[in-house]
Amino acid sequence: MRGRTARYGYRIENGKPVIAEDERAVLEQICAWYRNGISLGNIAEKLNAAGVSYQPGETGWNKARLMRMLEDERYTGADGYPPIWSGETRDALLQCKRQRNTQKQTDRKAGIYCLPVPVVCADCGAKMRRTVNRWQSGGKLPKDYRRDNGKADNTHDRGR
Repeated sequence: MRGRTARYGYRIENGKPVIAEDERAVLEQICAWYRNGISLGNIAEKLNAAGVSYQPGETGWNKARLMRMLEDERYTGADGYPPIWSGETRDALLQCKRQRNTQKQTDRKAGIYCLPVPVVCADCGAKMRRTVNRWQSGGKLPKDYRRDNGKADNTHDRGR
């Protein structure tokens, strides 16, 4: 399947981007939903359920794609694109994003964020993956690292 040749909301005519009105209406609806408190995941579900195509024949909406669109300055007229929404609208969308950020208190310089990637076993050098086992922990979420073969007898404790 061929990918898009222009950003969603635009088509190329004579080598220049012009607004695709049907996609513009979808973008305006996305903005309205997001500003009214609907999550990006729920917006993606609505678009996929309604059969709204992201590119010809594909309804591949997801929250990452939507956030990239909402953050993209080209929709405000940057880089030679005609504006679909104003800079004020984009600022309001980014303000909504900041208010919804549930990880702003996360210290990304401590704990698991300090581990080198990929995590490898100090004894044998095998790649390891992080697992969470709710069933053996009484509802708490211990995080273990296991060698990639996934066998329980190869569980590596991370120093609890």
